[in-house]
Amino acid sequence: MKIIMATFLIAGFSLSALAWDGTDQDSGTGITVESGNLVRHGNSIEIYDHDTGDTHDVDVESVNSSTLEVYDHNAGESRTFDMD
Repeated sequence: MKIIMATFLIAGFSLSALAWDGTDQDSGTGITVESGNLVRHGNSIEIYDHDTGDTHDVDVESVNSSTLEVYDHNAGESRTFDMD
């Protein structure tokens, strides 16, 4: 029984390490927040922009279960992503 519980515990931690995909509300561009990023207000995170093929840091302004608002220094503006 302990082995089964340990397996489910490890599987749960593995799922939290997956990438998080979304779409820019304005441009329709796909983005990916790579695993290993702590997506919390005030943190800088790394995103992959599918349109430009560029990976860069953005600052998290707001986050909830389906929307991520960031400030993108490369674009010089705030961006809102609908997250899957």
